[in-house]
Amino acid sequence: MQISSSQKLSNSLSGLSPDVTLPTDREPEGRGPAVMYADVSKSMLLHERLGDRAARVVIDRLLALTTKAVRAHGGRVVKTIGDEILAVLPSADAAARAACDLLLEVDQCKPQAGVVIGMHVGFHAGAFGERDGDITGDAVNIAKRLTAYARPGQILTTSISAGAISPLVRRSMRRLGALDIRGRPGEMEVEEIAWHETDAEDSTDTELMLRTAHSARARLVLTLGYRQWIVGPQARHLSIGRDPNADIVVAATQASRNHGFIEYHNSGFFYTDTSLNGSYVSFGDSSESLYRRNQVLLSGQGGICFGHDAREPGDRLTFRIDAP
Repeated sequence: MQISSSQKLSNSLSGLSPDVTLPTDREPEGRGPAVMYADVSKSMLLHERLGDRAARVVIDRLLALTTKAVRAHGGRVVKTIGDEILAVLPSADAAARAACDLLLEVDQCKPQAGVVIGMHVGFHAGAFGERDGDITGDAVNIAKRLTAYARPGQILTTSISAGAISPLVRRSMRRLGALDIRGRPGEMEVEEIAWHETDAEDSTDTELMLRTAHSARARLVLTLGYRQWIVGPQARHLSIGRDPNADIVVAATQASRNHGFIEYHNSGFFYTDTSLNGSYVSFGDSSESLYRRNQVLLSGQGGICFGHDAREPGDRLTFRIDAP
């Protein structure tokens, strides 16, 4: 269905700036309104350290700062989902300025129980549609993917969107590399917007992740008990959980039915946790790290436990990357 360039987002998104209109399918990507996600960093750690009630106070304050920044640049918050917020702004330039203003304010927040308060942001100007007060479409998927890749205190956008950003802001941007977006035919170039002075020699975690490339013949070998699976360019995705239909079925009572998945993209192997209890991931002889509803790049060899650490009884999926 074609959408007129003058059609406004529905009144169910009350308070939306009249400057924000739905893009047409004929409008060049990167122009027109931008979809932005902002997510609270280390929210699970806040809950663990502060308790649910106090953590919610901190998170709500950060979401309020996000709403303030979005509205100050003519945009509208569409919805909040737990500790993240979805918004639409009139342009990529407005989204970039709102994101910078937001992180400048967040940077003034004091640490809580030893946790540095932070947010990470992703946005893209492209096609999306509105229905029943919500927005969906390509731009929404891209913005969400960018936010998932951004580290705390980082703003990511696409090079396509960067063309509509003012020269003043563009001077603070740098290209990081290519990112695979599910549902799109090819990779997209990603750029970072620096909102404070950084050391140009210091590569960010995201840049290193996007630059990390394995040979096209590399493969990820997974082992659980006597079973073994291979992930690579030809077999790109394996689901993990207690669900009998999962590709890798685990029996640990702490695991979720759909606990996570392993996929090959951007020439690398990634594990994404989608569970309530999280996953404990270790590399080589290093100690375990907890990942809950987050993504990690797998390298070398190591293990993953589902809902419990390696000291507790339960499944441990081992992995190694074989690269010729």
